[in-house]
Amino acid sequence: MAIELWRTPSLPLRRHYWGIVLAGGEGKRLRDFLRTEYNQESPKQFCAIIGKRSMLKHTLDRAASLIPEHRLLTVISRQHLLYAIEDICTRDPKTVITVPVNRETAPSILLSLIHIYNTDPNAIVSVFPSDHFIVEEDIFMDYVNKAFDFCSTHPDKIVTLGVPPTGSQTGYGWIEKGNILSSKGETNLYRVRTFHEKPDAEAMRTLLSHDCVWNTMTMTGKAAMFIHVFKERIPELYKAFERIAYAVGTPFEAEVVSDVFETLPPINFSRAVLERIPQHLAVLPMHNVYWNDWGEEQRIRCDLKRFIRNEPAYAPAEELPALAGKDYSIEMLPRVRRTETAEV
Repeated sequence: MAIELWRTPSLPLRRHYWGIVLAGGEGKRLRDFLRTEYNQESPKQFCAIIGKRSMLKHTLDRAASLIPEHRLLTVISRQHLLYAIEDICTRDPKTVITVPVNRETAPSILLSLIHIYNTDPNAIVSVFPSDHFIVEEDIFMDYVNKAFDFCSTHPDKIVTLGVPPTGSQTGYGWIEKGNILSSKGETNLYRVRTFHEKPDAEAMRTLLSHDCVWNTMTMTGKAAMFIHVFKERIPELYKAFERIAYAVGTPFEAEVVSDVFETLPPINFSRAVLERIPQHLAVLPMHNVYWNDWGEEQRIRCDLKRFIRNEPAYAPAEELPALAGKDYSIEMLPRVRRTETAEV
């Protein structure tokens, strides 16, 4: 039997909402594009590609409409702190997690989870990449809120937000939906049958014929559940981070973090964890939300021409969702609606 989602979360529940913004990427693939088009040497998440706010600031503002700023952590590589200074200078230093060297997404997520769990063992956490382009931010954050609500009563699940594919794209994670797990109105949340991180062209053609969605890498779950799947699927990383867990909040924390990160290989969270835990995953497909991962130059150029410069897009029409009647020619896209929340 399907269960009801989207009740209005109580204030005590909202006090356990946390967020992690991942901003530690190197952005090597876009380095030449940003240098040529924007005269920028920083990774893309610190660049104002649209409007006057950086991609990181867009992400922080979007997430802060639901999650209080003192419970919204940002992960940044130490060598990028100068690039991020304008975006983080007014934030509580405790919310800025620096990694000594970029070791991909898994170590950054686990380091943040340790800080969160140490403060709030009942935390429910959403993870936000900082290099994604989202137009309908209000609707997007409503889906995040639904994921929070679901995870509050299903502590054994991690919910990923998905978007229906609009064409062939091998650079994304693909999720094959299973049976409906929960439903309300026309919105369904599904079990995950399989998860495929960046399939090759042949596998992608097969996935297109199945009932799949793209993974946005926006994930929500109990902090304890995230930590459990790390222990289950990457035990060597979990073991290494036990030293950090004991050092958090002590004068030795920075030294221990540096020592541990120096010994780590790069570990991608999607490949190392998500692909291997479909039984723990649920997917919430989003509708009426334009989302794009700005990890490649072509995707950025396509969106800039379509939404900002009001010109025909580079990509074929079948690669883009139908957005007829919407006017995005203004310099700044619609900003997220700020919701009033009582705070403690």
